[in-house]
Amino acid sequence: ATALDAGRRFAGYARALDTVAPQPRLTQPKPKPDPALFPRSLSVTEIETLVRDPYAIFARHVLGLDPLEAVAERPGAGDRGTMIHAIFGQFAERYPGALPAPEIAWQRLNQIAVDAFSETANTYPELYAEWWPRYERMAALYLPWEIARRATLARVEPEIFGRWAIPLGSETFTLRARADRIERGADGACIVDFKTGAPPSAREIFAGFSPQLTLEAAMLMHGAFDGFPAADAAPDLLYVHASGGRKPFVPLAVKPPKGDPRTVPEIVEEHATRLKGLVARFMTGQAAYTSRPYPKYAKSYGDYDHLARVGEWSLGGDGEG
Repeated sequence: ATALDAGRRFAGYARALDTVAPQPRLTQPKPKPDPALFPRSLSVTEIETLVRDPYAIFARHVLGLDPLEAVAERPGAGDRGTMIHAIFGQFAERYPGALPAPEIAWQRLNQIAVDAFSETANTYPELYAEWWPRYERMAALYLPWEIARRATLARVEPEIFGRWAIPLGSETFTLRARADRIERGADGACIVDFKTGAPPSAREIFAGFSPQLTLEAAMLMHGAFDGFPAADAAPDLLYVHASGGRKPFVPLAVKPPKGDPRTVPEIVEEHATRLKGLVARFMTGQAAYTSRPYPKYAKSYGDYDHLARVGEWSLGGDGEG
């Protein structure tokens, strides 16, 4: 009996070694620092981040933490997108009004593209072998679109910077934007945004989770862009999906999603009002910098997810710390 009791005792010790007390799940971070630390100026893309993941704004602007750049990282989709934006922007800068004859326009566009891709061609020839054919497929559709579109336009303003100073009580908040392109037409203005990745859906836009173009429209209406006086009419909004893939170049006008009775001008006004309310709540300390408050609309990975320990508190997290 003594030996049996000792065996049970030691077996209990062994089981205890493998037994870990349940650990409480971490709670979703919701820091609420001094409201004076909220930035008094943000870009339209940062406003989208403030809506989707306020914690990222807290980490970047309140804590002053910048994401570390990867060492010796190969260029990726973001770099390709930057090149495409530069090509379209430089072409429009060279010809903001009328275009030359199609063959001349093609030669100029091609030379701009060759120059833009030269570093990639020399340093990463394997990437160039993939990216250049995609660009050529895209350019074959871009130039005819550009020629047809310019027939109805007086002028295009590429890569134009704007600032909108918004009074909020005793303080002022400044919204910044760099629009890919603003077009001047007989029927008014149109804001164009080129996307090499997937553009946001109409539902994302109308729900307020992708407010880039609607906020740029509000800025334009308030005279925030040089050369464009304040106006009552909302501009047209256009995304251009310039991927170079199976559908290389697809213009997509912003329209209401099915079943939504609101118009684009109504959404522009609504988003401007919501922006003021959102910023005011942070500037007065009412809002918390919650990490990923809307999981459905959060990016698959954020630069500050590890700092927020998303994998430990979110449902289905793998517990990585």
